[in-house]
Amino acid sequence: MIRRLLHMWLIQKRRNFEWRPVIIAAYFYFLTLLCAWIALEVSGQKAWQLLRQGNDTTVVSMIALGFLIPDFLMKLFLMHPDTDMSDFVKTRPIPSRHWTWLLYITIAADLTTLFYPLLLLPLAIYRGSLTLFVVAFSISYLNATLILAFHKARGWEYKLPVFIYIPFCMVCLLFHTINPFALSTVPHALVTLLLIGLLIAPIFHYTDRLENYPDERKNSSSRTKTIQRSGIWADFLRLMRIKRLRVSFLILIIILPLNAYNYSYSNLYSESFVMAWNLFALTAAAMGIGQWGIGIEANYLHGLLTKPFDILPLLRRKYTMYTLLTLASSLILLPIYIWMNHKFIDWVVSLVFALGVIHLILIALTLTSKRADLFGASVFSNQGFDMKAYIATMSVFVAIILYGAVHYLLPQPWNYIVLTGLGAAGLLMRNKALHIIADKLFQQRYRLLETD
Repeated sequence: MIRRLLHMWLIQKRRNFEWRPVIIAAYFYFLTLLCAWIALEVSGQKAWQLLRQGNDTTVVSMIALGFLIPDFLMKLFLMHPDTDMSDFVKTRPIPSRHWTWLLYITIAADLTTLFYPLLLLPLAIYRGSLTLFVVAFSISYLNATLILAFHKARGWEYKLPVFIYIPFCMVCLLFHTINPFALSTVPHALVTLLLIGLLIAPIFHYTDRLENYPDERKNSSSRTKTIQRSGIWADFLRLMRIKRLRVSFLILIIILPLNAYNYSYSNLYSESFVMAWNLFALTAAAMGIGQWGIGIEANYLHGLLTKPFDILPLLRRKYTMYTLLTLASSLILLPIYIWMNHKFIDWVVSLVFALGVIHLILIALTLTSKRADLFGASVFSNQGFDMKAYIATMSVFVAIILYGAVHYLLPQPWNYIVLTGLGAAGLLMRNKALHIIADKLFQQRYRLLETD
C-alpha cells in the first residue's frame, strides 16, 4: 500500500512540478553561502583553522543543538506540508498508519528539509566528515516532523504539545552534547542518530493519532471566534499581511542573530560591544513589532478614543507579545552563552534587562504616531513607514548603549548586579508603568474632543 501511495505521489509531483520554488531556494542557498563565506573571511584564518582541524565531536554537537531552534522557526514560516488526503485517496481503504508513513517519507524530500543539510554540505566536504551532513539531515528531519504534527493538528489544544516537546528535545540533545561517556567521533554520531530516532518516535505516534480527513475540521465560525478572542494572534496577522513589514521583520530576526554569532565567535571586538550587540539581537524581534507593527492601531486611535475603549488591556497584550518574542530570541542566542566566550549569567542578565527596561521603553512609544499608513507615503517605495516612528524608537538604543557602558565601566560582579537590578525593578514596576502610559494615551481623548 505504501509503495502505491508513493507511486501516486511521484506522479502528482511530476505533473505539478514548477521551477520557480527551486530557483528561489537555490537563490537563497547561494546567498546564505556567500554570507557565511564573508563572515569567515572577516573572522580570519583562525576560523578556517578551527573548521578544518576542530574536534569533529564538538562541531557535530554544536550543530545538533545550536541549529535546532533556528531551523524550526524557518520551517514554521516556510514549510506548509499537505497533511490531508485528497478526495480520490480518502475513498480508498487506506490505514491511518500507512498514510502517516507516507507523510514521513515525503517530507524527507521537501526543499525546506534539505536546505539546512545542503547548506552544511560544503563544510562537511571541507572537513571530510560525512557524520556532519548526516547529523544535520537528522536534525532537519526532526524539525520537519514537528512541523508536520503542527500542521496536522486541528486546534491549539493539539498544537500546544508540539511546542512543549521542543524544549524536551533541546534538553536531551544538550545532555548528549556534553558527552559524559567521552565517546569518540563515530560512536558519538551513532548515539546522536539513535537519540534523534527516539525523539521522532513519540512524534510519529502523536501524528498518527491525529485526524486524517479535512471533513473532521472545526467549522469556520468557531475558528473565526477563536481568532477574534486571540488578540496576540491578531497582532501577528496584521504584521504578516503587509509585505514590506513582514520582510523587514524576518530580516531582523535572521540577520542580527547571525551577526551576534559571528561577533561572539571571532573575538575581534570588545566584550562590552559584543554584549550590547547581543542585547540588540535579543530584542530585535520585539523592536521590529514595536517599530512597524504595533502602531497599526494608531491609524484608528481617534475612532477608538471616541468610544468607551479601555486601552490598558491592549498595552498588556502588547507587553505579553514582546515577552514571547524576546523569549524565542533568547533560545536562539542561548548556544552563544554555552559554547562561546561568554557566561551563562550574561544570558540571564541580558534577558532580565530586556524584559524589564527595553520592553517598557517600547510600550511607552506605543500608539504615538501612524506607522502603517499604506496610502500616505509612496515616495521611494516606502509605504507603511513613518520617519517619526524611527526617530522615536531610536531612544531604545540609549538603553542598549547604557547596557554596554555598564559592562565596560564596572567590574564584575558589579555590572551584573546593576543591570539585573535595573531589569528587576522594571519587571516589578511594569503594572504601574502600564497604568501611567495608558493614562497618558487616554488624555488624547479629551484633547481630541476639545479640538473637534
